[in-house]
Amino acid sequence: MSFARKISPFAPLVACLLLSACAGGGWSMPSLSWPGGTQQQFHPLDSEVAALAAPTGAAPRLICRAGRGTALFGKAWAPFEETGFSIPAGSRVNITLTRENNRRGVTQMQGLFDKEGQKIIFCPVVEGPPDARIACTSLYALDDDLAAGLKRTFDVPELVRGASITCAFSEQNLKKLD
Repeated sequence: MSFARKISPFAPLVACLLLSACAGGGWSMPSLSWPGGTQQQFHPLDSEVAALAAPTGAAPRLICRAGRGTALFGKAWAPFEETGFSIPAGSRVNITLTRENNRRGVTQMQGLFDKEGQKIIFCPVVEGPPDARIACTSLYALDDDLAAGLKRTFDVPELVRGASITCAFSEQNLKKLD
């Protein structure tokens, strides 16, 4: 009997699952538990970052400014100072919001700009298990919109409400926050 006949017809499927190469092709990898090992959990945001990793020649760095709304500082909603930040394509950045007229109050969120340069995700930074689901908000825009600069209403569940955000590929194209 030849070597090819000894290989199980399921061998390619098993190899694919073990190597996780198929995970990027639409497969959803479950939590894995190995004998004597620990269980691996995939944080929803972490898995999205891996799927959105920037290729060479990706969209340029996105520049944004947010303000004119309220943010949750501890257990109280209060106005926050206008804040500027930039996000490279395919990257995640931490964004600090500072309580207006009170530099002691800060809260955190994360921003993610996808590798295609059309989706921007904002999520609050929260305590909890690594597999916890977090309510986030997404902004969608075409390259032409971001080249010219855009302005949108900005609400992030459980973190920001009634604010405005402007984003562009160059600082001079940012819109005025009203």
